[in-house]
Amino acid sequence: MDSNLKKVKKYDLLIVGLGSIGWRHLESISNLSLRKKIHILDKFTVIENVKKKIKNSNLNGNFYFYKNLNNIPKNIDLMIVCTNSDVRALVTGKLIKKKNIKNIIFEKFLFQKKKDYSNILKLIEKRKIKAWVNCQRRSIPFFKYLKNKIKNNKFDMHVCGSNWGLASNSIHFLDLFFFLKRKRVKIKKISNNLEKKIYSSKRKKFINFFGSFEIKFIDGTKIILEDNKKISSKNIKISISSGLNKMQILEQNKKIIFNLNNKTKSFKNYYTSEISKLNVKDILKKRICKLDNFKKSSQNHLILLNFFLNHLKINLKKNTTICPVT
Repeated sequence: MDSNLKKVKKYDLLIVGLGSIGWRHLESISNLSLRKKIHILDKFTVIENVKKKIKNSNLNGNFYFYKNLNNIPKNIDLMIVCTNSDVRALVTGKLIKKKNIKNIIFEKFLFQKKKDYSNILKLIEKRKIKAWVNCQRRSIPFFKYLKNKIKNNKFDMHVCGSNWGLASNSIHFLDLFFFLKRKRVKIKKISNNLEKKIYSSKRKKFINFFGSFEIKFIDGTKIILEDNKKISSKNIKISISSGLNKMQILEQNKKIIFNLNNKTKSFKNYYTSEISKLNVKDILKKRICKLDNFKKSSQNHLILLNFFLNHLKINLKKNTTICPVT
């Protein structure tokens, strides 16, 4: 081999938590056209199931499995944290302290306790780690196009559907709202029209809410998030109005309806299994990413977390510092 040829770097990637979303990240980054080792950390039973799934799939790469974080390599180029929210801060903190981690992608909902946001931010900044949160609608080309079309920054958004996991998934739409707005504005008021009943989530130990709430901003814009059990269709409808321009984005139906003339346009959604490798490649090669950074996304999470905690306090009639959403 010519000694003048530059040695091609081999990246060490770590996925923590191999549930359904962790598997989608694994599917995507296994097809990444870079030399890589993919390290996987989870419980023994999960690891054994993942090994079987990999064997029966077309995934490419060198896979290494760990049930204990102590055995993971010291230097990690990128860590993707896909654990449930109740343990995410604890696991992240241990790994940052024990390993040299260069970059992190977090899954949402980030953390259940307010103090975890500041604690993890301090650790990230101290170690000079770059970190992002996987609210990926801002990576979809149509929303980038729409952002350029909304020139005066004034628009309203209404997200409506049935049984779409309001507690867990509202952060995706609040992230999209701020992405389209270009700059942050202060909140004027949050109106609570959630049902008083606290529902169990599809995932054990976690909760969900039904009903709606509205966030109004001092510039007159607003976002309404609604999960209505009475609606027959489970398809989420994102309605956006800016002046005379109004549209409805039906992601599952893959179409956009422009209300001024009822014209329709096809809508291409991108899922984690498709888009994760693109974000990962940008991070590894350039240390940039289309996702929102951890600090800004934490601010969005805390808007929702504070609101949810207050809702629990009123309806459970007791103070709580933990909101069990994931």
